[in-house]
Amino acid sequence: MKHSIIYRALIVTLFGLFWSGCKNPGPVELFDVQGDSKLIEMKSVGITSDSLYIQSGTDSTGLLGSENSKYRSKIIYAGIRYGFSLMADSLVQAEAIFMDTTNPVFNNGKIIAYPSFDAGMLTVDGDTLNKYQRRIRMPMSGSDTAVGYIYKLKKRYAYLSGHSYNWRGTGSANIGSFDIPCTTPPEIVITEISSRYIDNTNPLYIKWNCANPVINLIISREGGLQRRTWVPVLHLKIRNTKGEITIPAKILEILPIKNYKNFLFSFISETRFTSTVSSYGSVLIQTASIHNIPMNVQP
Repeated sequence: MKHSIIYRALIVTLFGLFWSGCKNPGPVELFDVQGDSKLIEMKSVGITSDSLYIQSGTDSTGLLGSENSKYRSKIIYAGIRYGFSLMADSLVQAEAIFMDTTNPVFNNGKIIAYPSFDAGMLTVDGDTLNKYQRRIRMPMSGSDTAVGYIYKLKKRYAYLSGHSYNWRGTGSANIGSFDIPCTTPPEIVITEISSRYIDNTNPLYIKWNCANPVINLIISREGGLQRRTWVPVLHLKIRNTKGEITIPAKILEILPIKNYKNFLFSFISETRFTSTVSSYGSVLIQTASIHNIPMNVQP
């Protein structure tokens, strides 16, 4: 009876957090009388998107969430594994964007986007990022409008743990040149999952190889009619004390499995800090190793 009362209180708390949005996201530690709940901290994902700053796609689901939305500019480097294949679909991805929040784009009195600056030529670890023109479609006129630039790079998987590298930018009229040193965090590799299906009546056991003391797990649902897009619905911050975790069924019950059948579990080992770029200001620097595991609902 005591266990039943505790579990009911736990699930009520979790649902309240999930539906409250992310206006003031904060950590909520999950306590249970047994199991691994004491190692799991649930953080609000919310229902708002990061689209005003930079749209997250399949590859960067684990990087661009509610916690990052307060940063107007981001420089990201990530090694991303997919499934349990021998890295056939895995890659290293780099992205950078420098927003101009002083000149928002309005539509019907609402901000729909921020333009972004040209930062000159950007390189990371000797690789030059491609510079792409960002364009948005105005809702009323249907016309496309240029709103600055975003930098991207994708290449075959070559992630190295503890590797030192430098972000370098030549700068422009709005952004000074910069040279920012970084070190990659420990790589994460998922080695075992007790089930390849989501069954919210049973706990889910997961084992990994990773030396980072904290592992973040972002669980995303499929993006409706849009293919290859994911929408984060749950963020678990896990204390990596033993290289494994058992996620209680009461947490898995939060997932909207009645409405969506495909989910993506993104396990993240990361480091992040902010750096100041002359003539511009503060920029988020984020480096991560991500292992994405697709999961379907139990048929």
